[in-house]
Amino acid sequence: MNEINILVTLNERYLPPLQVLLTSLRTAHPNEPLTVWLLHSGIRPGALETVERQCGRLGLTLRCLTVDRTVFDAAPVTRQYPREMYYRLLAGCFLPKELDRVLCIDPDTLALNSLRPLWETPLEGRLFAAASHTGKTGLMNNIIQGPGPA
Repeated sequence: MNEINILVTLNERYLPPLQVLLTSLRTAHPNEPLTVWLLHSGIRPGALETVERQCGRLGLTLRCLTVDRTVFDAAPVTRQYPREMYYRLLAGCFLPKELDRVLCIDPDTLALNSLRPLWETPLEGRLFAAASHTGKTGLMNNIIQGPGPA
């Protein structure tokens, strides 16, 4: 079975949600080879050690790549949308050239089921495909969006 490559782009603030994602990935893929590619621009080594230890315990391969933070200097950023969010746009420039497919997943995602069907979706010459939240996640829309106009 070929490994699934997962891409996450984040800053240090998103390490706790990433750790939940990592555990859920292993739970949803108990016997599958998974490599997590983490693009960042300055997470402290001590903070990364915790994630590295967790990946070791879970049997996940973690590859951390530091991106020059000036690449997106002019991009608008907020606390909710940090500079690292943009790194997925140029992931093909940052990741190894021999990597021919990667699933980009937000670090605050919970993997409830196998990603294998998504991973094996034929792209038929297209550069990328995208998926949105559907199905059971729709149950939360009213809670997330709040009440309508009064």
